[in-house]
Amino acid sequence: MSDNLTENRPPISIILSVYNDWKWLEMILAALRMQTRRDFEVIVADDGSDEPFCAHVEAVANGADNYPFPLIHVWHPDEGWRKNKILNAAIRASHGEYLIFLDGDCIPHPKLVEEHYDARTPGRVIAGRRVTLTQELSDRLSPALVSEGYLWSASHLLQLLWAGLTGRQRHIENSIRITSPQLRRFIKERRSGLVGCNFSLFRDDLYRVNGFDERYQAPATGEDTDLEMRLNKEGIYIRTLKHMITVYHKCHPTLPYSSPENAALLEENRRKDSGYTPYGILQETATETSESIQ
Repeated sequence: MSDNLTENRPPISIILSVYNDWKWLEMILAALRMQTRRDFEVIVADDGSDEPFCAHVEAVANGADNYPFPLIHVWHPDEGWRKNKILNAAIRASHGEYLIFLDGDCIPHPKLVEEHYDARTPGRVIAGRRVTLTQELSDRLSPALVSEGYLWSASHLLQLLWAGLTGRQRHIENSIRITSPQLRRFIKERRSGLVGCNFSLFRDDLYRVNGFDERYQAPATGEDTDLEMRLNKEGIYIRTLKHMITVYHKCHPTLPYSSPENAALLEENRRKDSGYTPYGILQETATETSESIQ
């Protein structure tokens, strides 16, 4: 870690979970380069990607392409789905008082960091929404298109709305951004579930539940629900801001998946009075398996 980063810790850490998809990470970095608020660091939480992918990330971490933010690569060996474990390692490697979580298949709108940070409230989780792209655009999207602002352009919005009207895509309403304070008074906020690809909270609030429960070793069942449930037990609730804080999500098949082991863990944590897990960021017997590269 450089002395400069240690002395000038950014107030915001973006924790970005990834696995072996350099094209999409490159597009996300292009979008992060365009952010209207730039006092953040990026922690790439890498769940065991291969050597070619890691070489790309390490080149960026070492200053390639002159990104206007520091990047730290946190990696552990591939042992299957261990997202919760690498997220906790990334949290330990981060410096910001405020944490924003994104997934490696979601491209942030240029105002995402600003909107998350402006909405920050101690004791609350700020949840954004995702816009699922069409398959055609997911396949042809490039860093150049992202840098040109195509995803948030009027022409793309019209294409998304048409895809929704013709039944080719769902949840297209999330692509309509409403940021005017006067108009937002008419948007009724409803408590929605935590979406792991786009949420933020204060570091201290996440430490109150000790982060992610690392006993979850499969996706889907309990992946986001467990953290939300444990935060709620500590009086930390979700505030969902629809029509802003937008990410653009890659279109890919949703595989039917359930995990009896995860379901049992979720029920175990549900029965507890406390939201704190001993299997999270801080573990008495934990061994550091990640490596951080700047």
